[in-house]
Amino acid sequence: MMTATAKEVHALPVQLLTSGSTTTPEHAPLGLDVKGTVFVRARHRTVGDADPTTRLDLNRARLSLKLSYGELLKLKISPDLDEAPYLADAYLEVRPLDELRVRVGQQKVPFGQLEWRSRWEIPTVNRGIVTNQLSRRLGFSDRRVGALGEVRIKAWPLKPSLELGAFDNGDVNDRYDVAARFSVKPLKGADVAVAYYRREEAKISGGAGQAGQLSLEYDKRRVWILAEVLIGRARRLTLDGVPIDQDATFLGARAIVAYSFKFDAFRAQPYLGGELLDPGLKTTSDLGYSVRGGVNLLFWERLRVSLEAERTQGPAAFVLPDSTTFTMFLGMRVG
Repeated sequence: MMTATAKEVHALPVQLLTSGSTTTPEHAPLGLDVKGTVFVRARHRTVGDADPTTRLDLNRARLSLKLSYGELLKLKISPDLDEAPYLADAYLEVRPLDELRVRVGQQKVPFGQLEWRSRWEIPTVNRGIVTNQLSRRLGFSDRRVGALGEVRIKAWPLKPSLELGAFDNGDVNDRYDVAARFSVKPLKGADVAVAYYRREEAKISGGAGQAGQLSLEYDKRRVWILAEVLIGRARRLTLDGVPIDQDATFLGARAIVAYSFKFDAFRAQPYLGGELLDPGLKTTSDLGYSVRGGVNLLFWERLRVSLEAERTQGPAAFVLPDSTTFTMFLGMRVG
Protein backbone atom coordinates (compact mmCIF):
# COMPACT_ATOMS: atom_id res chain seq x y z
CA MET A 1 0.00 0.00 0.00
CA MET A 2 1.36 3.41 -0.93
CA THR A 3 0.15 6.90 -1.48
CA ALA A 4 -1.07 8.13 -4.82
CA THR A 5 2.15 10.12 -5.23
CA ALA A 6 4.01 6.94 -6.07
CA LYS A 7 4.50 6.21 -9.73
CA GLU A 8 2.50 3.30 -11.00
CA VAL A 9 4.67 0.40 -12.08
CA HIS A 10 3.21 -1.40 -15.08
CA ALA A 11 4.18 -4.73 -16.49
CA LEU A 12 5.36 -4.69 -20.08
CA PRO A 13 2.45 -5.44 -22.40
CA VAL A 14 2.32 -8.71 -24.25
CA GLN A 15 1.99 -7.83 -27.93
CA LEU A 16 0.22 -10.27 -30.22
CA LEU A 17 0.77 -9.05 -33.78
CA THR A 18 -0.20 -10.76 -36.99
CA SER A 19 2.37 -11.20 -39.72
CA GLY A 20 2.83 -8.07 -41.79
CA SER A 21 1.07 -5.80 -39.25
CA THR A 22 2.19 -2.19 -39.37
CA THR A 23 1.40 -1.66 -35.68
CA THR A 24 4.51 -0.49 -33.88
CA PRO A 25 5.52 -2.10 -30.56
CA GLU A 26 4.80 1.20 -28.77
CA HIS A 27 1.20 1.09 -29.98
CA ALA A 28 0.56 -2.65 -29.98
CA PRO A 29 -3.21 -3.11 -29.62
CA LEU A 30 -3.24 -6.12 -27.33
CA GLY A 31 -1.65 -6.01 -23.89
CA LEU A 32 -1.57 -8.09 -20.74
CA ASP A 33 -0.80 -6.49 -17.38
CA VAL A 34 -0.22 -8.78 -14.39
CA LYS A 35 0.23 -7.48 -10.84
CA GLY A 36 0.06 -8.88 -7.34
CA THR A 37 -0.19 -7.44 -3.85
CA VAL A 38 0.36 -9.12 -0.49
CA PHE A 39 -0.49 -7.55 2.88
CA VAL A 40 0.54 -9.09 6.20
CA ARG A 41 -0.70 -7.50 9.42
CA ALA A 42 0.26 -7.90 13.09
CA ARG A 43 -2.17 -6.21 15.48
CA HIS A 44 -2.16 -5.73 19.26
CA ARG A 45 -5.54 -4.47 20.47
CA THR A 46 -7.17 -3.62 23.79
CA VAL A 47 -10.98 -3.26 23.86
CA GLY A 48 -12.51 -1.70 26.95
CA ASP A 49 -11.45 -3.47 30.13
CA ALA A 50 -10.80 -6.79 28.39
CA ASP A 51 -7.37 -8.37 28.17
CA PRO A 52 -5.39 -7.28 25.11
CA THR A 53 -5.25 -9.58 22.10
CA THR A 54 -2.53 -10.05 19.51
CA ARG A 55 -3.14 -11.38 16.04
CA LEU A 56 -1.05 -12.02 12.94
CA ASP A 57 -2.90 -12.56 9.67
CA LEU A 58 -2.60 -12.56 5.91
CA ASN A 59 -4.64 -9.45 5.23
CA ARG A 60 -4.52 -9.67 1.44
CA ALA A 61 -3.11 -11.81 -1.35
CA ARG A 62 -4.54 -10.36 -4.53
CA LEU A 63 -3.75 -11.08 -8.16
CA SER A 64 -4.73 -8.53 -10.80
CA LEU A 65 -5.02 -9.53 -14.45
CA LYS A 66 -5.83 -6.85 -17.03
CA LEU A 67 -6.22 -7.65 -20.72
CA SER A 68 -6.50 -4.59 -22.98
CA TYR A 69 -7.02 -3.81 -26.63
CA GLY A 70 -5.47 -0.38 -26.98
CA GLU A 71 -7.60 2.14 -25.07
CA LEU A 72 -10.84 0.75 -26.48
CA LEU A 73 -11.35 -2.40 -24.39
CA LYS A 74 -10.14 -3.51 -20.97
CA LEU A 75 -10.98 -6.72 -19.13
CA LYS A 76 -9.93 -6.89 -15.48
CA ILE A 77 -10.13 -9.87 -13.13
CA SER A 78 -8.79 -9.61 -9.57
CA PRO A 79 -9.18 -12.64 -7.29
CA ASP A 80 -8.28 -12.20 -3.63
CA LEU A 81 -6.71 -15.34 -2.19
CA ASP A 82 -6.36 -14.45 1.48
CA GLU A 83 -7.98 -16.25 4.44
CA ALA A 84 -11.48 -15.67 2.99
CA PRO A 85 -11.04 -15.85 -0.83
CA TYR A 86 -13.36 -13.79 -3.03
CA LEU A 87 -13.44 -12.06 -6.41
CA ALA A 88 -12.63 -8.37 -5.89
CA ASP A 89 -13.01 -7.10 -9.49
CA ALA A 90 -14.38 -8.68 -12.64
CA TYR A 91 -15.44 -6.15 -15.26
CA LEU A 92 -15.26 -5.15 -18.92
CA GLU A 93 -14.52 -1.51 -19.74
CA VAL A 94 -15.25 0.08 -23.11
CA ARG A 95 -13.85 3.50 -24.03
CA PRO A 96 -15.18 4.49 -27.48
CA LEU A 97 -14.02 8.10 -26.96
CA ASP A 98 -11.31 9.72 -24.87
CA GLU A 99 -14.07 11.50 -22.93
CA LEU A 100 -16.34 8.48 -22.38
CA ARG A 101 -15.99 5.09 -20.72
CA VAL A 102 -18.53 2.43 -19.77
CA ARG A 103 -17.77 -0.34 -17.28
CA VAL A 104 -19.89 -3.46 -16.67
CA GLY A 105 -19.30 -6.10 -13.99
CA GLN A 106 -18.12 -6.21 -10.38
CA GLN A 107 -16.38 -2.97 -9.46
CA LYS A 108 -16.11 -0.22 -6.88
CA VAL A 109 -19.11 2.04 -6.42
CA PRO A 110 -18.19 5.75 -6.96
CA PHE A 111 -19.00 6.88 -3.43
CA GLY A 112 -16.61 7.80 -0.61
CA GLN A 113 -13.27 9.33 -1.59
CA LEU A 114 -11.27 7.08 0.69
CA GLU A 115 -13.24 4.02 -0.47
CA TRP A 116 -12.63 4.99 -4.10
CA ARG A 117 -8.87 4.80 -3.52
CA SER A 118 -6.98 1.53 -3.42
CA ARG A 119 -5.53 0.56 -0.05
CA TRP A 120 -2.16 0.64 -1.79
CA GLU A 121 -2.66 4.36 -2.47
CA ILE A 122 -3.64 5.64 0.98
CA PRO A 123 -1.18 6.22 3.84
CA THR A 124 -3.23 4.66 6.65
CA VAL A 125 -3.22 0.93 7.40
CA ASN A 126 -7.01 0.74 6.99
CA ARG A 127 -9.82 3.11 6.02
CA GLY A 128 -11.17 3.60 9.54
CA ILE A 129 -14.41 3.65 11.51
CA VAL A 130 -16.46 5.69 9.00
CA THR A 131 -15.82 3.09 6.31
CA ASN A 132 -16.43 0.20 8.71
CA GLN A 133 -19.84 1.53 9.75
CA LEU A 134 -21.26 3.32 6.71
CA SER A 135 -19.91 0.98 4.04
CA ARG A 136 -19.75 -2.43 5.65
CA ARG A 137 -22.72 -2.21 8.04
CA LEU A 138 -25.11 0.08 6.13
CA GLY A 139 -23.99 -0.92 2.66
CA PHE A 140 -23.10 2.50 1.26
CA SER A 141 -20.16 2.06 -1.14
CA ASP A 142 -18.06 -1.15 -1.41
CA ARG A 143 -17.84 -3.37 -4.52
CA ARG A 144 -20.97 -4.41 -6.39
CA VAL A 145 -22.06 -5.86 -9.72
CA GLY A 146 -23.41 -3.16 -11.99
CA ALA A 147 -22.91 -0.74 -14.86
CA LEU A 148 -21.04 2.56 -14.63
CA GLY A 149 -20.64 5.33 -17.16
CA GLU A 150 -18.19 8.22 -16.94
CA VAL A 151 -17.79 11.41 -18.96
CA ARG A 152 -14.50 13.27 -18.36
CA ILE A 153 -13.55 16.33 -20.42
CA LYS A 154 -9.87 17.05 -19.84
CA ALA A 155 -9.82 19.91 -22.37
CA TRP A 156 -12.24 22.01 -20.31
CA PRO A 157 -11.23 24.19 -17.37
CA LEU A 158 -11.28 22.25 -14.07
CA LYS A 159 -11.35 18.98 -16.06
CA PRO A 160 -14.90 18.02 -14.93
CA SER A 161 -15.90 14.38 -14.56
CA LEU A 162 -19.38 12.88 -14.10
CA GLU A 163 -19.95 9.24 -13.16
CA LEU A 164 -23.35 7.56 -12.96
CA GLY A 165 -24.05 3.91 -12.22
CA ALA A 166 -26.66 1.33 -11.21
CA PHE A 167 -25.59 -1.59 -9.01
CA ASP A 168 -27.07 -4.78 -7.64
CA ASN A 169 -28.31 -4.20 -4.10
CA GLY A 170 -26.66 -7.38 -2.84
CA ASP A 171 -29.18 -7.93 -0.04
CA VAL A 172 -32.49 -7.75 -1.91
CA ASN A 173 -33.21 -9.54 -5.19
CA ASP A 174 -34.21 -7.49 -8.23
CA ARG A 175 -33.45 -4.18 -6.51
CA TYR A 176 -30.75 -1.81 -7.69
CA ASP A 177 -28.81 0.96 -6.00
CA VAL A 178 -27.88 4.19 -7.79
CA ALA A 179 -24.65 6.15 -7.36
CA ALA A 180 -23.40 9.38 -8.91
CA ARG A 181 -20.17 11.34 -8.55
CA PHE A 182 -19.10 14.73 -9.93
CA SER A 183 -15.53 16.00 -9.54
CA VAL A 184 -13.35 18.88 -10.69
CA LYS A 185 -9.63 19.66 -10.46
CA PRO A 186 -9.17 23.31 -9.41
CA LEU A 187 -5.41 22.86 -8.97
CA LYS A 188 -2.86 20.39 -10.22
CA GLY A 189 -2.98 17.48 -7.79
CA ALA A 190 -6.31 18.57 -6.25
CA ASP A 191 -9.63 16.77 -6.63
CA VAL A 192 -12.92 18.18 -5.28
CA ALA A 193 -15.86 15.78 -5.45
CA VAL A 194 -19.53 15.53 -4.52
CA ALA A 195 -21.29 12.17 -4.64
CA TYR A 196 -24.71 10.65 -4.01
CA TYR A 197 -25.78 7.10 -3.15
CA ARG A 198 -29.33 5.72 -3.03
CA ARG A 199 -29.46 2.32 -1.37
CA GLU A 200 -32.64 0.26 -1.55
CA GLU A 201 -34.09 -1.38 1.58
CA ALA A 202 -31.82 0.65 3.85
CA LYS A 203 -34.58 1.92 6.14
CA ILE A 204 -36.67 0.15 8.76
CA SER A 205 -39.76 0.61 6.59
CA GLY A 206 -38.00 -1.04 3.65
CA GLY A 207 -37.57 2.27 1.86
CA ALA A 208 -34.39 3.58 0.26
CA GLY A 209 -31.61 5.12 2.31
CA GLN A 210 -29.66 8.04 0.91
CA ALA A 211 -26.19 9.45 1.49
CA GLY A 212 -24.08 12.33 0.20
CA GLN A 213 -20.35 13.06 0.10
CA LEU A 214 -18.24 16.19 -0.13
CA SER A 215 -14.48 15.70 -0.31
CA LEU A 216 -11.18 17.35 -1.08
CA GLU A 217 -8.06 15.35 -1.92
CA TYR A 218 -4.68 16.91 -2.62
CA ASP A 219 -1.78 14.82 -3.88
CA LYS A 220 1.15 16.83 -5.12
CA ARG A 221 4.87 16.27 -4.75
CA ARG A 222 5.41 15.14 -1.16
CA VAL A 223 2.07 16.21 0.35
CA TRP A 224 -1.11 14.11 0.58
CA ILE A 225 -4.25 15.56 2.21
CA LEU A 226 -7.78 14.25 2.48
CA ALA A 227 -10.79 16.01 4.03
CA GLU A 228 -14.23 14.47 3.67
CA VAL A 229 -17.77 14.75 5.06
CA LEU A 230 -20.51 12.16 4.54
CA ILE A 231 -24.14 12.53 5.61
CA GLY A 232 -27.20 10.36 5.05
CA ARG A 233 -30.25 8.64 6.44
CA ALA A 234 -30.80 4.90 6.95
CA ARG A 235 -31.30 2.36 9.74
CA ARG A 236 -29.86 3.65 12.96
CA LEU A 237 -26.39 2.37 13.80
CA THR A 238 -26.00 0.84 17.25
CA LEU A 239 -23.56 -1.45 19.01
CA ASP A 240 -23.12 -4.84 17.35
CA GLY A 241 -25.84 -7.20 18.48
CA VAL A 242 -28.25 -4.49 19.65
CA PRO A 243 -31.52 -4.49 17.64
CA ILE A 244 -31.97 -1.59 15.22
CA ASP A 245 -35.46 -0.18 15.82
CA GLN A 246 -35.49 3.18 14.04
CA ASP A 247 -34.05 5.27 11.22
CA ALA A 248 -31.58 8.07 11.85
CA THR A 249 -29.60 10.76 10.06
CA PHE A 250 -25.88 10.02 10.37
CA LEU A 251 -22.81 12.18 9.90
CA GLY A 252 -19.22 11.11 9.31
CA ALA A 253 -16.14 13.30 8.88
CA ARG A 254 -12.46 12.47 8.44
CA ALA A 255 -9.15 14.13 7.66
CA ILE A 256 -5.70 12.68 6.95
CA VAL A 257 -2.42 14.49 6.34
CA ALA A 258 0.80 12.81 5.16
CA TYR A 259 4.22 14.10 4.12
CA SER A 260 6.97 12.17 2.36
CA PHE A 261 10.72 12.47 2.91
CA LYS A 262 12.47 11.02 -0.13
CA PHE A 263 15.94 9.45 -0.21
CA ASP A 264 16.61 7.88 -3.61
CA ALA A 265 14.96 4.44 -3.51
CA PHE A 266 13.70 4.95 0.05
CA ARG A 267 10.81 7.08 1.30
CA ALA A 268 9.61 7.82 4.83
CA GLN A 269 6.05 9.06 5.21
CA PRO A 270 4.68 10.10 8.61
CA TYR A 271 0.94 10.74 8.78
CA LEU A 272 -1.82 11.82 11.15
CA GLY A 273 -5.56 11.37 10.85
CA GLY A 274 -8.82 11.74 12.72
CA GLU A 275 -12.48 10.76 12.28
CA LEU A 276 -15.82 11.73 13.80
CA LEU A 277 -18.96 9.60 13.55
CA ASP A 278 -22.40 10.62 14.77
CA PRO A 279 -24.89 7.75 14.20
CA GLY A 280 -27.87 9.99 15.00
CA LEU A 281 -27.76 13.77 14.69
CA LYS A 282 -30.79 14.20 16.99
CA THR A 283 -29.01 12.32 19.79
CA THR A 284 -26.14 14.00 21.62
CA SER A 285 -24.90 10.97 23.57
CA ASP A 286 -23.59 8.80 20.74
CA LEU A 287 -20.85 10.89 19.10
CA GLY A 288 -17.55 9.04 18.87
CA TYR A 289 -14.15 9.62 17.34
CA SER A 290 -10.93 7.97 16.26
CA VAL A 291 -7.41 9.40 16.07
CA ARG A 292 -4.42 7.69 14.52
CA GLY A 293 -0.85 8.35 13.64
CA GLY A 294 1.94 6.38 12.08
CA VAL A 295 4.83 6.19 9.68
CA ASN A 296 5.35 4.34 6.41
CA LEU A 297 8.73 3.18 5.19
CA LEU A 298 8.70 2.48 1.46
CA PHE A 299 11.50 0.83 -0.53
CA TRP A 300 11.52 1.17 -4.33
CA GLU A 301 7.76 1.85 -4.08
CA ARG A 302 7.24 -1.92 -3.96
CA LEU A 303 7.84 -2.83 -0.33
CA ARG A 304 6.13 -1.03 2.55
CA VAL A 305 6.55 -1.33 6.31
CA SER A 306 4.03 0.61 8.41
CA LEU A 307 3.68 1.28 12.13
CA GLU A 308 0.40 2.77 13.35
CA ALA A 309 -1.31 3.59 16.65
CA GLU A 310 -5.07 4.24 16.81
CA ARG A 311 -7.44 5.24 19.60
CA THR A 312 -11.23 4.91 19.20
CA GLN A 313 -13.43 6.38 21.90
CA GLY A 314 -17.04 7.34 22.51
CA PRO A 315 -19.87 7.21 25.04
CA ALA A 316 -21.72 4.03 25.98
CA ALA A 317 -24.22 4.61 23.16
CA PHE A 318 -21.53 4.81 20.47
CA VAL A 319 -21.45 2.13 17.79
CA LEU A 320 -18.02 0.86 18.85
CA PRO A 321 -16.43 0.17 22.25
CA ASP A 322 -13.38 2.14 23.33
CA SER A 323 -10.22 0.57 21.99
CA THR A 324 -6.49 1.11 21.48
CA THR A 325 -4.78 -0.60 18.57
CA PHE A 326 -1.12 -0.91 17.58
CA THR A 327 -0.50 -2.28 14.09
CA MET A 328 2.57 -3.37 12.18
CA PHE A 329 1.88 -3.77 8.50
CA LEU A 330 3.94 -5.25 5.67
CA GLY A 331 2.86 -4.67 2.09
CA MET A 332 4.53 -5.91 -1.11
CA ARG A 333 3.64 -5.31 -4.73
CA VAL A 334 4.98 -7.11 -7.77
CA GLY A 335 4.42 -6.38 -11.43
